[in-house]
Amino acid sequence: MLKTTKRYVITTNAVNAYGFRVLTKGIDWSLYDGNPIMLYMHFRATGQNENEVKALGNVREIETDENGVVTGRLYFNDKYPFAVQMYDGYENGTYNMLSIGVHPVELSDAPELLLPGQTYPTVSKSIAKEISCVDIGANPEALGVALYDASGKIITLSDQGEKDHFFHNQISQMKILTLSAPAILTLLKLSDTTPEAEVFEKIKTLVTLADDQAAKIVTLSADKATAEGKVLELTKKLDDQVALVLSDKIDSLLNQAVADRKITADELPSWKELATVNLAHVEKVIGLKAGAVTVSQHLNTPSSNDKLIKLCEKTYDQLFAAGELEYVKLNDVEAYKTIYKNKFGSEPKNV
Repeated sequence: MLKTTKRYVITTNAVNAYGFRVLTKGIDWSLYDGNPIMLYMHFRATGQNENEVKALGNVREIETDENGVVTGRLYFNDKYPFAVQMYDGYENGTYNMLSIGVHPVELSDAPELLLPGQTYPTVSKSIAKEISCVDIGANPEALGVALYDASGKIITLSDQGEKDHFFHNQISQMKILTLSAPAILTLLKLSDTTPEAEVFEKIKTLVTLADDQAAKIVTLSADKATAEGKVLELTKKLDDQVALVLSDKIDSLLNQAVADRKITADELPSWKELATVNLAHVEKVIGLKAGAVTVSQHLNTPSSNDKLIKLCEKTYDQLFAAGELEYVKLNDVEAYKTIYKNKFGSEPKNV
């Protein structure tokens, strides 16, 4: 796609050359956003003639400023030769105008919406259908406009008779809901003999009630938001407290395991990571582990023997030469660590 370097005006609140205007704030863009088609002079190809002008591309990055001026950037189909020609025309300044095609949903002849020079009602609500590249715009701000009827047929605004007929019919179809006095009294559950003052008082009461209900809804909505905020705050505090209790329990379990010589201090970080994920499993594993026996424990138990005592007094080299290193390691791991450290300057790993 070939993207124009400039943005172009699509529509504004101004009166166009046909004597009416389209309110920017009343345009529904949802249909167009799903299919941002850009045509040439509002022409839609029927497929009956291969020489028909086809869609040129898309209009994207549509923005509306504070004055109701809608602008967009043009994207031309770089695989369609005529679209490439139109892109060159906009880039070199030959073309500068766009025209929006809308389907009128609501017309208004309200005086407050009329501007100087306006001779037809205001299109107060509409649905954007397409945007076209045009050679001559339809209003002083170099914009054009096209109207589509309910069947999708474009309305010939240049035909005075067709234009008059369209706006007259649209205004005629605008119905105003009116209620007769008996109907109002029935809705208020009053009889036709009810004094006028009482009727007005009943209506006033209903209006006041509606206002009160609206105020209560606002208050309840605010209270609901406050309550939800407090729930989130309390939930976070509870989660933090649970995490703190869990951390304390893990620390207590692992510190006791170190004291019982079931694990070493160097292993604490790994065990803590495991316990954070599955504390019950770690508790079970540590509960099944036996603590390492110290030299003093060996000496103070009936199973201790003179051989182990004598071996623990030897050096690493002596034990290695005698083939007794494995015996010491199996029967007194702490003594083995000491002998190993005396030889190499540090305790053995994975023991």
